[in-house]
Amino acid sequence: DDITIILKGDGGFSGTISLERNRNNASRTHGAFIELASDTAAKNAVISLSGTNANSVASLAVNTHNATIKGLVGNEHSYVYAGESMDAAELSGTARPTATRNATLVVNVDSDKEYTYAGALGCTADTASAGLNLVKTGAGVQHLTGAIATNNLTVQQGTLNISQAPVRGNLAIGLGATLNAGNNLELGSGQRLSVAAGVDGATGSAVLGSSLTLNGGSLGFDGGAVVAANAAGNAALSLQGITLNGTANINF
Repeated sequence: DDITIILKGDGGFSGTISLERNRNNASRTHGAFIELASDTAAKNAVISLSGTNANSVASLAVNTHNATIKGLVGNEHSYVYAGESMDAAELSGTARPTATRNATLVVNVDSDKEYTYAGALGCTADTASAGLNLVKTGAGVQHLTGAIATNNLTVQQGTLNISQAPVRGNLAIGLGATLNAGNNLELGSGQRLSVAAGVDGATGSAVLGSSLTLNGGSLGFDGGAVVAANAAGNAALSLQGITLNGTANINF
């Protein structure tokens, strides 16, 4: 059946908050939600989502400015977006919720942990003023194997592995952090990969564990990050190779 769990306040729970949707209902595909209604509601918790099939999706609604969780788990029938949970009067049929606000989900994975999320992140119908941002921090590993349509995807610390290149939005890698994108990360027109400062004191190279193809996209370097890396004897960015097509740009 349809269900909405709204998490508010300063949450102290340390463990996994799970939502499984077993109802097969084509008249309301998206009917099960966990809603993060404050930044720290689930700051110590892993969020786990599981739907049954394409007509039974479990969703995480990030309805706050900058929500933190300890890890993200989900199967291919799960969905994360920016905005509030929606009742049957607001959302019916196979319609997918789209962003109603700008919101950032910070995934702060502990050094000895590793999590996999196979669902969708954000929606291609989102906009620059209403969309989902994702920040990976913490020394652990987060895998994203589903479709990514975030406004901004940032690896600030630790390792983020993605199986599909984002279809929209920008990416950033902090010094000392690693983004793995299979054999090749391809960015189209309007998309940008930035090298930026990582967590305080980080001086190692930002690592892209794949080659980079800019099909009209751009690569940029934060001046402070370049200085910090060079001062420590590191390259600002380590990657497997780069290909520039069309009007691609590299900016310092």
